[in-house]
Amino acid sequence: MWPFRWKERAILPKTPAWERVLSPAFPVAYDEQGRRHRTDIPYLLPKDAQEQERLNYQHYLFRHILQGKHIFAPVDVLLKTGGQVLDVGCGTGRWGGDIASLYRKTQVIGLDIEDIPRTPSMPLNYSFQRGDVLHGLPFEAHQFAYVHQRLLVAGIPLAKWPFVVGELRRVTAPRGWAEVVEMGTTFHDAGPATKQFLG
Repeated sequence: MWPFRWKERAILPKTPAWERVLSPAFPVAYDEQGRRHRTDIPYLLPKDAQEQERLNYQHYLFRHILQGKHIFAPVDVLLKTGGQVLDVGCGTGRWGGDIASLYRKTQVIGLDIEDIPRTPSMPLNYSFQRGDVLHGLPFEAHQFAYVHQRLLVAGIPLAKWPFVVGELRRVTAPRGWAEVVEMGTTFHDAGPATKQFLG
């Protein structure tokens, strides 16, 4: 589905602790650099411990650049009174954990294709559910006051975007907000992988 190649290995490399905790028997392949990729989904990036570190770094970088602002939609007052928030493609859960810490009366659910370990610092009003937005969100219609999705362009094929946006809208409550944050199409000093992705 994507223009990247990976090779199957008869003898898999030693499984890091992150994968032993998070990964049931998903079909995977390893690329030339030994990076783990799921073969059952059209996700461009690896799903391994190194990618988890990158996602955490990316989250803190965004938080710094945006000067601590986590939300663009005008939902501050709404979330202070309670309700539910859904973070689609939550990755490591950092964004959802921050939101749960800021809005203690709000229940925040992170959704991703693989489990994330619960850490002692994770707020009690944050929970995780495994799911794949490409197959539909496993929630009732109009359930969430605020639905958030950030930087999933590498995991959603172009033809699937209308379906995904429809799902985000379906689970958003009347007068609620759905927010999709994606990157632009201008890249400076793009490397070979970025050029291949854009081609």
